[in-house]
Amino acid sequence: MTAPAAETTALADTVRRMLDRVAPPTSLVREDDLDALRRRVDTALHDEIGLAGLLVPEALGGLGGELSDAATVAAELGRSCAPSGFVTTTVIAGPLLAALGHAGPAGVACLAVPWDTAPGGLVPRLSVVDGVVSGSVRSIVGVGDGDGLLVLPVIVGGETAVAITPFDAPGVRLAPVTSLDTTRPLTDVTLDGVAVQVLATGQRAVD
Repeated sequence: MTAPAAETTALADTVRRMLDRVAPPTSLVREDDLDALRRRVDTALHDEIGLAGLLVPEALGGLGGELSDAATVAAELGRSCAPSGFVTTTVIAGPLLAALGHAGPAGVACLAVPWDTAPGGLVPRLSVVDGVVSGSVRSIVGVGDGDGLLVLPVIVGGETAVAITPFDAPGVRLAPVTSLDTTRPLTDVTLDGVAVQVLATGQRAVD
């Protein structure tokens, strides 16, 4: 069910007021560390407004929101040009992790696929051998520092699977990619014998 217009307006107003305070237009010009600004924005979205589980069903501990709610938040983020992991964490990775029975990250999470992957396009899938992964994925959006998770499409025993590993796990190397859009930084990720936790395999991972 689509959220009533009054609720949509209230959500937009709440997010807009927060962004006017946390990420005013001048901050993009004066801020030397956009990653720090992103963390402030995401902390406000998650902890102050409480949107971390926006698209996670209520039965799984989330808010049970709809894509229209996420679109409202994304529109306000775009209006202010605020750097944020909202799309990669709250819209993409969060619901996926919840559907696979994972509580989700304390920080950010991102699906480890190239940002320019077209809908229905080929997704890089690294192989898990004896619980570890080696390989690389280019131009991932949403990779932060500190507490966060890479959500990896992988192959386990010939089957498609989904695995996770922390950003700062031993063997993970992050290389920033120069991009025209500094509010949406891209990162090349290399994994060298990185231990992963497999959340699902086979049809459950595909679904």
